Amino acid sequence: MRPARPDDAAIGAHLILLSGPEAASYGLALPPEATQRLLAELWPHPGHLFSYQWGYVAAAGGAVQGLLVAYPAATMLGAELATGRLLLRRVGLRQVLRMAWHGSTLMQVMAPVARDDFYIGHLAVLPEARGRGLGTQLLALAEGLAREAGCRRLALDAFIENERARALYVRVGYRVEQVARSRRLQRATGYSGLVRLVKPLS
Repeated sequence: MRPARPDDAAIGAHLILLSGPEAASYGLALPPEATQRLLAELWPHPGHLFSYQWGYVAAAGGAVQGLLVAYPAATMLGAELATGRLLLRRVGLRQVLRMAWHGSTLMQVMAPVARDDFYIGHLAVLPEARGRGLGTQLLALAEGLAREAGCRRLALDAFIENERARALYVRVGYRVEQVARSRRLQRATGYSGLVRLVKPLS
């Protein structure tokens, strides 16, 4: 495990997209390939929600195989504003307005994050590297980072249909706090809604 670097842009963007490809493309209002290119362009810049700054990677033999993007919830508002400013410069006002409209659908099913939570925005492992415990190791890393940040619990969202990921989270101590559904989200992405899972830190 190591902190992500700006030069991890290509694999970082790929893994962010892999963590929820339909939702990422819908949220950014772009086709998958364009979404991945945009994420790679954004990655090296600090301070926003898709930045290497919040990333940690699982690597073997020099090759990145998994990614964690997570941050104290108290930083989220500033990161969201930074994301908006960066997107405005990159894609222009018209596209940002489309993104905001699509993002409103996701926000309808995303519960508010408490300021003293540590939020896991993205967790992904390459398909060929799954089954080796990398997801569990990245979640353990997130727990350590949350403790260092003085947060009281971890929080994340998983799509209702992502049963494999949800099973992993429950196995390592997360519990379901909320389930929210949206017909609009299902029509747009194929996902019926989000499950908020949390893990208190003792």
